Amino acid sequence: MRVEIAPSALRQNVVDEVIEYACRNAVVIEDLENDLRLCLGADRSATLLKIVALRRGEDPELAIHATEMRPTYRRLLPGGR
Repeated sequence: MRVEIAPSALRQNVVDEVIEYACRNAVVIEDLENDLRLCLGADRSATLLKIVALRRGEDPELAIHATEMRPTYRRLLPGGR
């Protein structure tokens, strides 16, 4: 998944390069309501991240939120763990 990063995605101290890496190597990508997309992916140290992006047609997605993944999202991972 190709992304651009909005300033709001950096509020939880996740840097651009980490967001881009996690999206490129996402384990889960799910479409949500209102043209949003959920991306679950790991950074280079295997910390799982939750990234929410705005879908924009042919343009790269716009990451608007990025944070460490909470346990409630584990059910979406392959094997549910």
